[in-house]
Formats: sequence, C-alpha cells, structure tokens
Amino acid sequence: VLYALAARGLVEWAADRERELCIEAAVRLWALIPDRHAVPTLAYRDALVREIGGPRAHRRLFDAAGAIGTAAHRSIELGLAGHVVTHPHLDENSQEAVRAAVDGFSRWSRLHDMGQGRTEVRVVSREWSYGGTLDFAGQVDGFPEVDDWKTASSIRLDHILQIAAYREAAVEQGLVPANARARIVRLPKVHGEQPEELVFSDEECVENFRVFANLLQVWRWVDARTRIPEPPPAPAVCPVQINPIPAFNFAKRKA
Repeated sequence: VLYALAARGLVEWAADRERELCIEAAVRLWALIPDRHAVPTLAYRDALVREIGGPRAHRRLFDAAGAIGTAAHRSIELGLAGHVVTHPHLDENSQEAVRAAVDGFSRWSRLHDMGQGRTEVRVVSREWSYGGTLDFAGQVDGFPEVDDWKTASSIRLDHILQIAAYREAAVEQGLVPANARARIVRLPKVHGEQPEELVFSDEECVENFRVFANLLQVWRWVDARTRIPEPPPAPAVCPVQINPIPAFNFAKRKA
C-alpha cells in the first residue's frame, strides 16, 4: 500500500545500484581477459551476464539491510528483557551496523523515561483489514504512545503513514487509548551518528491515517482491476453411450 510513496526515490536508487554493478562487473571482467581483441562481442556479453549474476544488486542490498534491521530489533527487544544477543550468521560489517543501531537506541532511551509497555506487538485492524507489528506500545515520558524503530537511512513519508496505521489498529484493539501519540525513531547504523525521532500528536495521527486510508482504497481499487482472473471452470462432461463399430469383413466384400 505504502510503496507508492516510496516508489520514486526507491526506483531511482535501485537504478543507480544496478548501473554501478554493471560498470564494476564490466571492469572486473575486462581486467581478466588477456587478449581482449580476440574475444568476440557476444562471448564477452555472455561472460558479463554470468559475472553480474542472477540476484539484482538492489535486491541484495535490500536483503542485507533487512537482515541488519531484523537483528537490531531482536537485540533491542531481548536487551530490554536483560538478555545479550549475538548474530553469528551476519558478516562482521553487518554485525558492526547492528551494534551501532543498538548503541543508538541505548543513547535515545537514556533521554526518555520508558514506562510499562510491550515490544514486538502484533496489531490488526478488523475494520480496515490490515495488520503489522509495532516495536513498542506503552508509556514514554508519561504519555501513552506507539513506537516504530527504524534502521533506514532516513525517515520517509511512508514511515509516517505506517505508524499512523499501526496506531489506529492499536487503538482499535484497546492496546493504547485514543489520545496516544506515535513516534518514529531512526537508529543509525554507523557509530557516532545521532538517532533521529519524529513525534506525532493524536490529532496529527488521525490526519495521517486519513491519508493512509485513502491510499488503501486506491490500492484495493487497482488490485481488483489488475488481478489475474481465474480460469473458467471446465465444462461439465455429459455421459454418452458409445456403441461399438461392427467389424468390416474385407474378404466378403471382395467376393
């Protein structure tokens, strides 16, 4: 639903990443060829396709960033419960990014009074038929609110509508009162960077949810008109009686 807001920037970013990958692959492959003039153009093209590989560059970066975000959220969630978490499946650079995000959360939390609440809360709106997972629902600085902790490079417009939708579902479920605030905290993945936050009042959340609801209706309108139709049911087979064909006596006919 929210991809429409992020699409413009993400498409340009993905195109830049694919462009970089193709240039780097072409340079690497060119350096490996001893006699470049003897290589047919089509052979070089086929070798370049293999060098680039199957998974798209931006998809690999998305997956790597998603793995870092998942690990950081898990570390924070269990860290609040007093546990220490390691992530041996991640490479060293990714583990360092996770540590930076967790450190950013620690610095942010020291500036606020986090009261009683729940982490990793599944919220579902039965009225609007959507769901998601909140990072925190409870009290912060004495006010009821819902929080979303991000490890993205910036706070985007779709993040603002996402937390408004999560808050609406949380209010519907009775997890927070109707006057609850919403907060987005961006946790840096580089040591030394400061965490960022945006806090929205209940009035702002209501207005932002109106925008989300309109987007949701547009998405459902488009989805209903672009969905691949199911094939029609096979026609019913009517039982028929097939009489055997009598044998033809070639010898008798010849006579």
